[in-house]
Amino acid sequence: MRLSFIREMQNGRIRLGIESGDGVEKYTLSRAQYEAMGLILGMELSSDLYGEILRADGEHRCMQKALSLLSYGDNTASMLYMKLIRSGHPKDIASDCVKECVRIGYVNEHRQLERLILSEANTALRGRLHIRAKLSKKGYKLSDIDLVTDRLVERGEIDFKESLERLYLKKGAATDEERRALAFKHGYRSCDFE
Repeated sequence: MRLSFIREMQNGRIRLGIESGDGVEKYTLSRAQYEAMGLILGMELSSDLYGEILRADGEHRCMQKALSLLSYGDNTASMLYMKLIRSGHPKDIASDCVKECVRIGYVNEHRQLERLILSEANTALRGRLHIRAKLSKKGYKLSDIDLVTDRLVERGEIDFKESLERLYLKKGAATDEERRALAFKHGYRSCDFE
């Protein structure tokens, strides 16, 4: 295998062409990775160096896929990891990619939870139990759901008793029996309606 071309891309990354028996294959590296490898046009690549190039290109492709997935909507770290694995990325590269997305703030589960919990409680008029069940099915940890919900209640952004009263008005629940059934159906705890 021989390095047949080196091109700088507009985004600052480096595109390499590696000639093998099957033609020229293209790989993308960061400038730092490229410089650390000490690559020279026309050089023959050892299997170790070729492996480094493959890994660097795999990391780049995995991050591109992660950014594409995140552009469509929020994902938990575990959901993003599973989607990357399903799209064919190796587990170790997918794991490192997810950690980097969390580190730079592309995946912020607490911010996502705040938005989702506020919507469920204040717009959909759902109770704490319904919210816990729904969000845990989406991959969020119960401890995180409870922590964020408690913070929102403490800050006064959620008042489950008030939401329940709005639900009663919306659904026209007049009797105690109708109110209890409605509260139970929408995931309110007994302390919210007693």
